[in-house]
Amino acid sequence: MVDLSIPAFQGDADALAKLTLQQREAFEAWMKELDAEHAKAGYPYGEQSLWKATGVECWLGYFNDGYEPDYAMSEDMSQASD
Repeated sequence: MVDLSIPAFQGDADALAKLTLQQREAFEAWMKELDAEHAKAGYPYGEQSLWKATGVECWLGYFNDGYEPDYAMSEDMSQASD
């Protein structure tokens, strides 16, 4: 389960505070799906939730831009290897 109640990185709390309750709930559900994609990919960012491994700010842009979790994972991994 994604627990966004305790910020993992500096800046995460501020980023989450800018979301409405509806946006935050949608983002939490999206992060749960993203963690599933992370597992399918063999945990390239370590065997933990991406919330803990990379923080909110790393993924919030993808969420805000309308990326599906699988595409966000693929896009982020391709940028990391460039």
